[in-house]
Parts: sequence; structure tokens; C-alpha cells
Amino acid sequence: MADLADDDIPTLSADVLALVNECRREQEERERAAVGGQQMPEEDWQLSQFWYSEETAVRLCDEIAAVCEDLPGDHATVALLATPTLLPHFKKLEGFRSGRLRVMLFENDARFGTIHPDEFVQYDYKAPLDEKCGLI
Repeated sequence: MADLADDDIPTLSADVLALVNECRREQEERERAAVGGQQMPEEDWQLSQFWYSEETAVRLCDEIAAVCEDLPGDHATVALLATPTLLPHFKKLEGFRSGRLRVMLFENDARFGTIHPDEFVQYDYKAPLDEKCGLI
């Protein structure tokens, strides 16, 4: 077998290498973001889920909670549609812990039903009016 010259060894371009490193950082961030001792499932690109960075998730949850505080009544309900990375951040908020803020995750990925059974609603975005979810 012939020896490969250094020029023959495949390498990644700087752009591709940066993307690979970003994916690795995101994976490490998800592993550190365990909620209640449970790890977040890995992102499934086939399920049309919306995953946010830690900073974005915290900001979105804080903004939504602030809007809910100004609503009339003694509690508000927030529906998260295919946004599983937001739910753990809502659960850390005082409004959620006190019961003033209720959050429901409408998600097709049943893995989240085992982690968040009280907030999980099985939802298929391809059949949005399907009465199986029990909330229509």
C-alpha cells in the first residue's frame, strides 16, 4: 500500500470546522442543562422542533412571563408549540413555581412526555386540529 503524502489527507475548511465546533459546544451545553437531574433529549431534526441557545431561551421566557404578569386574572397559560428547550426555563421562574403561570408544551416528540408529564401534550403539527390532544 502506498504511503499517503500530507497533501492527500482530507481536511475541513475553516467554515466547516467552525460549524462542527459549534455543534459540539451546543451538545455540551445541552448536557449541562439537565433539569431535575434529567438530561434534555437530543435534537431530532425530523420533528420540526425549535431549539434555542441558553441565552435566547432565558430571554424569551422572561419576556413572556413579564407580559403574562400584566394580564388580568390570577393566572395565565402559555402554550409552547414545538419549543422543548423553553420549558425547563419556564419551570425555574417564580410565576411557574407559584402557580400563577401555567405552561403547556405541545410537542410530537414523546420523549418530553416522560420528562415533563404534567406540561406535555402530544401534538402533531401535521394535524393541528386533531382532537386527540383533548384541548380543542
